[in-house]
Amino acid sequence: MRAFVLFIIFGICLQVQAGFFEPIITVDQLDINKYLGRWYEISSSMIPKLTFEKNLVCTTATYSLQSDGSIKVFNAGRILKPTGLANNATGKAVVVRNGTLLVTFPQSINFFNANYFVVKLGNPTFGTQGLYEYAIVTTPFRLTTWVLARDPQSFFANYQKEVKDYLKYNGYNWFWNKPTPTVQTQDCIYPE
Repeated sequence: MRAFVLFIIFGICLQVQAGFFEPIITVDQLDINKYLGRWYEISSSMIPKLTFEKNLVCTTATYSLQSDGSIKVFNAGRILKPTGLANNATGKAVVVRNGTLLVTFPQSINFFNANYFVVKLGNPTFGTQGLYEYAIVTTPFRLTTWVLARDPQSFFANYQKEVKDYLKYNGYNWFWNKPTPTVQTQDCIYPE
């Protein structure tokens, strides 16, 4: 664990040295109603894959509005294979400003709050409700990155190049924050 922390600190120093600590610019407008629902994780960066998403495939995040105005976050995945044991976590998100969510997972071993910055959204054309097609989400200092989509097949057919270009030209191409693919196959078992 100590080596991992030193590895991350070294990476941050390199990023500072290179001048990449520019402010994170979130989307101009986040219509939370178009953000709700199930997202399939297309890819995520090294830190999630080595920590709280370790060995997970078929990963999803489902957002639902609660009566108090907060958002329930239900993350789900399968361990090692699409039909493996379920691994789920339930958290809470609150919009703190446009494009920024404060997310908490209280039942996790390492209880934490995190700012999640929505930095890019696909067009709101998914389904009959006009939900966002995809989202790129990061955390402070761009240490972690997620690419989420409503439908993996549609994403790969229509949006993959656009997202790859955005990531490449906006500082998401370092070894610690460059997203790597998440398994999403036809035999994945998803929560109801």
